[in-house]
Amino acid sequence: MHIAHCKLKMKTTINILGCCVSRDLFGLFKGNGGFDIKQCVTNISPLSVCSPKLSENPICFESDFPNSNHYAQRCACLDLNKTVFDYLAQFDADYTLVDLGILLSIFTLKVRTPDGNFTYITYKDGLKQNPAFLENAPFDITEKFRFPDNKELFFEYIRQYAQLISEHIDENKMIILELPLTQRYIDENGMIQYFSAEEYSPDIPECASRSFDTSAISKYLKKAYRMFEAYFPKAHIIKCPDTEVLCNQNYKWGLHPLHYVIEFYQYALNAIRVISFTDDRKNEKIMLDSLRDTFTDLLMSKYSSVFGEYSLENLSVISSDTIRFGKHITLCFHGGGGTNSYTFQALVKRKNEVIWKNLGEFDGGLVKYKPVFCGAYEACIKLKDTNNVEVKKFFDFTVI
Repeated sequence: MHIAHCKLKMKTTINILGCCVSRDLFGLFKGNGGFDIKQCVTNISPLSVCSPKLSENPICFESDFPNSNHYAQRCACLDLNKTVFDYLAQFDADYTLVDLGILLSIFTLKVRTPDGNFTYITYKDGLKQNPAFLENAPFDITEKFRFPDNKELFFEYIRQYAQLISEHIDENKMIILELPLTQRYIDENGMIQYFSAEEYSPDIPECASRSFDTSAISKYLKKAYRMFEAYFPKAHIIKCPDTEVLCNQNYKWGLHPLHYVIEFYQYALNAIRVISFTDDRKNEKIMLDSLRDTFTDLLMSKYSSVFGEYSLENLSVISSDTIRFGKHITLCFHGGGGTNSYTFQALVKRKNEVIWKNLGEFDGGLVKYKPVFCGAYEACIKLKDTNNVEVKKFFDFTVI
């Protein structure tokens, strides 16, 4: 008797070396989008990774950063002890996802050691949240800067960064994620706004007095990617959509030039699915190009107006504006525009009351409510999409 055996396909494993965007494109989706994330290192400056150690012995341990969470503690130690690639090498993942958003997301510190030598470290959360460490550190800070300041120095180190990566990661197993940079974002009310200098660089108070040109920074970032990708002709490249990608003030972790509308993360995640499930590189390119075209059209159709309002509409209704005592009123949930994946919250109260009664949260459909008193009532249905833009709609009804 012949017995057929089914081979269980394991999840594709991913290591990450980049900024928060590369981690978020998995973390924003249930079960990491179906992938198994192994080693993750984010927001460490390429200058720090490539520059000499501060000491032959470790200069810090996770316990030196008590005000930070475990992940921030670990990344601070990897940065300061210059052990990023030692950590990544602990697991040979199917793919390593790399981006250059690190150029924009963090500050680099130039420091002088007691023997008079200079090197670079990253001004990360571990240092920000634990100022006592820097006050007692075995080095002196001589300069603090961020790309594109000292851009020629960054370009020089990007070459070194690429060379170092090539010594540790097989380029056939490397995915490079190109990140967009935009001047605009969707605010908490769904209006499209331009970044101010203060919003773009909140950690640099003097930015308000500088000339601020996002397009120039975007040009330098594209140049950095071209230089970097030239070192990896066999790497898998996820190119930016061919249109503006707006940022999102309602993002889970707030407004930032690298916190995008949800469609960008959907696009990047789907591109990684294409790469991980396609063995033929020719077919992979065809599918990635098609996917890029699809999301370019989607982004253009939703966000193309120079000035205007986000298209999310709350189309919810109630069954009647008058009901008899002892009967139910029905609240029906419906929306249009936005990201087409909605959650609704239903609330009711008597007109003369202040506190709303929460009837719950729903993905759609309807909910019935039976008032316990006669008189005038008010209902509110809140609609929220996956960009966390919220639109409220109010209704009046009377119980007789």
